[in-house]
Amino acid sequence: MTLSQDDELLLNAYLDGELNPLEARSFEAGLASEPALAGEIEAYRLLRSALRSDLAEDVPSPGLKRRIMSSPALRPPRHIPAWGSLAASFLAGAVLAGSITLGALHRQAGDEIASEVVSAHIRGLMAPISLTAIPAGKEAAAPPRSHEERGFLARTWTQGGVTYFAVSDAAVEELEAFVKLFRAEVARNG
Repeated sequence: MTLSQDDELLLNAYLDGELNPLEARSFEAGLASEPALAGEIEAYRLLRSALRSDLAEDVPSPGLKRRIMSSPALRPPRHIPAWGSLAASFLAGAVLAGSITLGALHRQAGDEIASEVVSAHIRGLMAPISLTAIPAGKEAAAPPRSHEERGFLARTWTQGGVTYFAVSDAAVEELEAFVKLFRAEVARNG
């Protein structure tokens, strides 16, 4: 018997159990009136059975499993310390944010600078924390101040003739810890 494409799709759906109960009953009623279709179903079942009978023989040997699992490509990646990742992200964000905003920041002052730094951070969200450093000129050292803009927290301070802006969408405690560590490092190397 030659099946139409629709009949073949319906037959496969029936064999795979993909028909709802109403469709399955209707198909089975058609089987009773078409003995040739019943023969096709039996041929499909025999073919599936023959194809599945060889599956158990295709199990890989334990030696092959060991060689595959010991492959360098499947080894877990080296653990990179969190501070190394943070430093790399910080550096990438700082370079990007600093280069984008340097020209605009020389012409502005005060909280307008913080606004521009936050905008640069938003444009360059390559890292969870970005830091921009601007020469302070004649400004005296100043303790950290907080700015909040567009959902981002910015900490600003002047130290060693440089005004720093750290911008993050991380938790306040994480940004505070970063600023504290960064200020201590600047003071130590300053």
